[in-house]
Amino acid sequence: MGKLYITADDFGIDLDRDIGICVLAIFNVINSISIIVTNEGSYQRIRRLISIIRKCNPNIELGLHINLTDPQLSLFNLTEICRKENHLSVSNSKILFYENSILNNIEFYKVRSEIDNQLRIYTNIIGRLPNHVDGHNHCHITNVAIFSYLHDLCRKYNIHRIRIPREKLNIKEFLKYKKVYDIELDKDLLYLIRTMRENALSDILLYESLCKKLTKESSCFCALCKEYEFFGTTYGHIRKIKYLIENIHTSSGIQELMIHPGFYWPLIKHNTPFSNLDRQRELFNIIVAKIYWRLNVL
Repeated sequence: MGKLYITADDFGIDLDRDIGICVLAIFNVINSISIIVTNEGSYQRIRRLISIIRKCNPNIELGLHINLTDPQLSLFNLTEICRKENHLSVSNSKILFYENSILNNIEFYKVRSEIDNQLRIYTNIIGRLPNHVDGHNHCHITNVAIFSYLHDLCRKYNIHRIRIPREKLNIKEFLKYKKVYDIELDKDLLYLIRTMRENALSDILLYESLCKKLTKESSCFCALCKEYEFFGTTYGHIRKIKYLIENIHTSSGIQELMIHPGFYWPLIKHNTPFSNLDRQRELFNIIVAKIYWRLNVL
């Protein structure tokens, strides 16, 4: 088995999620964390928890989780970046950004300013540049101009890893876990975007289609695809320990497993209600899977 980065996304969104990720890092279950910095109320908490994590696990890799899909970002409201809305995107900020980005209906200078500002905030909180960068909801792969700008930033600041969310996609494997048959595999990007919250397969196929599109438009993206394997989008919908064990340990080279773990305390206020209980399940799953790998693989 090669180098495996187990990256916990969304650190900085909610207290209970952050505590869950903190526990995993302290006990060396994960070795990589992606930090989101568009929630100003979490800055002090991030600083304190990361300080604890570093003392217990000094080798932990910390990265910036670029956020371009929430209604309020660090500099702009999302509607200031996106030029057009429709009846679906009004109530779903992810759809709003995705539709506008793939159609080039975004203010690119504002996107660049937003990315720069999030990098500045991250550096102020953490005290150093990130080891890696990735996108909240994989927002960084929606447009070649956005990916190229982020890639240039990584080269400028010697950030050694940028997420390429193109994973092994086995439709039969997915359908074995999730009985999803109501989608044609050749639908266009707009269809996949508008149905991604309703159909898990739309979500998976959307990211795969965007990655294929970028391999044709960006030589640097194409080269990075060959450097390591990515897992996470499919698992995010399956959330089965068996899937983790079967798919991760059989691979070689550099790999990244994206997870979204965390505790769920229903009595506290959450910035996002999305998949709270599922995050607690992911926390349990990765602990069990890591024990298995240590006993049988490593």
